[in-house]
Amino acid sequence: MAKMKNIQVSALNIAMQTPHSAERYIELFEVVRRQRVLVKVDSLRAAMVGPISNHDDSQEYGPIYGEIYYFIKISRDEPWFNLITRAPASLSDASSIELPTHLLPHLKIIPFVFGPTNHRLYFSSKISNASLSTQRAKKIFEEIINSACREGNFPQVNITIIPDQETLENIFNIHRLRTLEITLSPPNPDDSEDDQVRLLRKLDLMHAKKETRTFHAKYGESLSPDEETRTMALVAAENGKVVGEGIDENGAKVKESTEGHPWMKNLRYDPDRQTAFGAMIASFFG
Repeated sequence: MAKMKNIQVSALNIAMQTPHSAERYIELFEVVRRQRVLVKVDSLRAAMVGPISNHDDSQEYGPIYGEIYYFIKISRDEPWFNLITRAPASLSDASSIELPTHLLPHLKIIPFVFGPTNHRLYFSSKISNASLSTQRAKKIFEEIINSACREGNFPQVNITIIPDQETLENIFNIHRLRTLEITLSPPNPDDSEDDQVRLLRKLDLMHAKKETRTFHAKYGESLSPDEETRTMALVAAENGKVVGEGIDENGAKVKESTEGHPWMKNLRYDPDRQTAFGAMIASFFG
């Protein structure tokens, strides 16, 4: 019997402002596939999206899948260390270094699956010996998709980290909620639920890129968000962000953000019968 494998999955909401359609999302990812943009994640690491394919060609708007290649991009210009002398490498030592320009070390492969109809991108935040934080995944896809939007003349795309479902309640339950900031971005107002339709369409009709509301509690008191504010926060959690600051029961300052508590789900699959792609597609698009 094959040993079961585990993957941890997180998600991004990749939302195109109007005009949009499932076809436009498919076209967008076709530009992403063709461009092969290299993203500098930090001083050491870089990333690129690999081949992108349709899961099932018979499905008009079925999920598409691909891989993020995550690796170290070494620079000769950074300081080097000499293990023999146990000191910083000299200029002559560094000048003798020969690095191949087409080979990059420490490759990690991160699978992802995207649904053109619900514009959710599920990626493996942890698989085998490879991991990728939601913040870095967001950065990678923001740069890659913004580049594709410029080339393909697509509407603006907003990328939001899907938060853990308990995050909003944690914000509202801060012992003394002093500040509440809600940032709402207006994607896809015509394929959402009623509350989302009302809030997002209003911004879309105003040609607004986003709306930010900040509430400050009176001195010595705690904010008590009403139903309308809670609804806006619920929509913003997946179409923007919500941040709360205040004081906990012990008098310590506390800050909670929907971006800081991503949604995660653990999947198990039999590698003899299924791939990581298959496990994600079966779980989220089955």
